[in-house]
Amino acid sequence: MKKIKEVMSRNVIKIEANKHVSDAARLMAEKGVGCVIVTSGSKTVGIITEKDLVRKVLAKSLEMTKVSVIDVMSTPLFTISSEQMLDQAAKLMVEYKVRRLPVVDDGILVGIITANDLARTLANEVRGEELTLKAIARIGRVVESSPILKKGLYVKRTLEQTFQRKSFFSGGS
Repeated sequence: MKKIKEVMSRNVIKIEANKHVSDAARLMAEKGVGCVIVTSGSKTVGIITEKDLVRKVLAKSLEMTKVSVIDVMSTPLFTISSEQMLDQAAKLMVEYKVRRLPVVDDGILVGIITANDLARTLANEVRGEELTLKAIARIGRVVESSPILKKGLYVKRTLEQTFQRKSFFSGGS
């Protein structure tokens, strides 16, 4: 199992809490991200996501240039350490019903991990295991189709079975 620091994005997009929602939306579009971390000075205070924009601004027909980020950001901010394992991130996401976790070490924002990051990593691991299994199956087919390799495998298995029998070591029949 991998650690958060092996998968997280280090380039975290931030916005000041006093900025307008239109600024946050523009920033997300420019950077191709689904959220921005909200700061007040050097302190991380929340997160604003595409979901926040839809539910808290657009669905209410609010004017994006007149609503401040602080008024629609999600809080409290659930975070995780870069040293924790990926399964911990998945558990926190499920528990708190979030898809993004800012990564904080010693009070400093060092990255962000998303549900997409977890899914991508899992897919790559499964793909790797699948390739290994296919290679093993191919080797098995080669052994089974070759009389010489097949006979060598039979001899090896017979020797292993013989040496594993208790009666062989005890001198019994």
